[in-house]
Amino acid sequence: QQVWSIGEFLGSDLGDIVAQAITPPVAQKDPLLELAFARAVGQKGTVKAIKHLLEQQDVLTKIATKILESTAKLCANKVATGQAMHDKFAMEGAFQFFFGGKPDYFGGLEPRIGPP
Repeated sequence: QQVWSIGEFLGSDLGDIVAQAITPPVAQKDPLLELAFARAVGQKGTVKAIKHLLEQQDVLTKIATKILESTAKLCANKVATGQAMHDKFAMEGAFQFFFGGKPDYFGGLEPRIGPP
């Protein structure tokens, strides 16, 4: 059973905000340039340089805004998880459809609805 977590709830939105902030605009249009940029950061980058990019793009404010928007939507919803949503619509003692057995299944549709 899936357990709710804030990491899963926020998903990739926060990562997208950070990625957009540190990736040069020209690299965002070309996956090979984006990969080359990421490798260059890994080889020659410094914490100070990355921090500067994040501060320059005001990433902390964007992240805080996204968290607030997401949690506000969570408060507006009556249910928080997929399981809770399922349980909301599930019926106790719900019926199940039954249509033949394995021989019917493997016999195909032709005996049921006729030839094409």
